[in-house]
Amino acid sequence: MSGAPREAAERSVAAYYDDNTRRFLAFGQGGSEGAIHRAVWGPGVSSRSQAFAFVNQRLLEHLDVHLPRERYPRLRVLDMGCGVGATLGFLSSRRAIDGLGVTLSSVQVEMARRRFAASQQTAHLRCECASFMDVPIERGSAMAAFAIEAFLHAPDARGFFREAARVLTPGGLLVLCDDFLSERAARGPSGSSQRERRWLEEFRCGWRVHALLSSQGAAEAAHEFELLGNEDLTRFLELQRPRDIAIRWCVALGRHLPVRSAWWGNMLGGNALQQCLLSGVLEYRFLVLRRR
Repeated sequence: MSGAPREAAERSVAAYYDDNTRRFLAFGQGGSEGAIHRAVWGPGVSSRSQAFAFVNQRLLEHLDVHLPRERYPRLRVLDMGCGVGATLGFLSSRRAIDGLGVTLSSVQVEMARRRFAASQQTAHLRCECASFMDVPIERGSAMAAFAIEAFLHAPDARGFFREAARVLTPGGLLVLCDDFLSERAARGPSGSSQRERRWLEEFRCGWRVHALLSSQGAAEAAHEFELLGNEDLTRFLELQRPRDIAIRWCVALGRHLPVRSAWWGNMLGGNALQQCLLSGVLEYRFLVLRRR
C-alpha cells in the first residue's frame, strides 16, 4: 500500500491513539507501568507488574541470547510503534542501549519524551512522530528492532518488513509480539464461521487493523529474514475477566446504536478480539526473526 491509501490508514491509526492513549493509561490496569500492551501471565509471573513486563522481559532475554552483552556492550535499538516509550525505558534500565521509538501519535510522542526526561534517559532514548514504514534513520544503523502490538497497524506487511530490513544491520534481530490469524482462520471463509468472520471484521475496524496474517504468513512475507522463534502466548492472557463480560454486554446493546466515537471503536474492537482469541481464530504470538 502506498500513496493516498497508506496515508489514510496511518491518519486513522494516529487519530485512534491520539484519542485513546490517555484513556488507556488512566483506566487500563497497566497504566502505572506505562503499559498499553496486555498482561501476560507466563511462566514465573506472580504479580500484575510482572505480567505487564513479561513481553519486555522475554524481549530482553532474546537480545541477550542473540546479541550478547560481551560482544555488543551497547545496542542500537528501534521500537516500531513505541507507545509512550515504556518498553524502551524497561530495556534501558537493564542494558546499555541507544534507543529510538517511532509512533504516529503526537500525544504518545509528548508522553514518551516526558517519561524519558523524568527518568533521566534522554541522553540515550528518543521518540519521534514518524511512520515505521519510513523510519528516519540510515540504512543498517540498528542492531535490533521490535514491534509490540503494533505490527497489525502496518498498512502493508511486506512494506513493514522491507523497512525493518533496511534499518537493521545484517544479523540484526526483529521481534514481533501481536495477534495473528490461526492457521484455521487463514484458510479463509472455509476456516471460520460467519460469527467469527464478523468478530474479525469488528476487530479490524475497531482497532484500525490492516496487517492481519497468520504467523506463518508473516514469516513468508519477511523475505529478508529467517524465523528463529514462534511462541504462542495466548494461554497466558487474561480472558473473560468481569470487565470483559461487562464490555460484551455493552457491545451487544450498543452495536445497534449510531455510535461512532474512538472510545466505541476501542470497545467494539476489544470485545471482538476477546471473542476471536477464545474461539481460536486469533492467536497472541511472539516471533523472533533475524536479518539475513
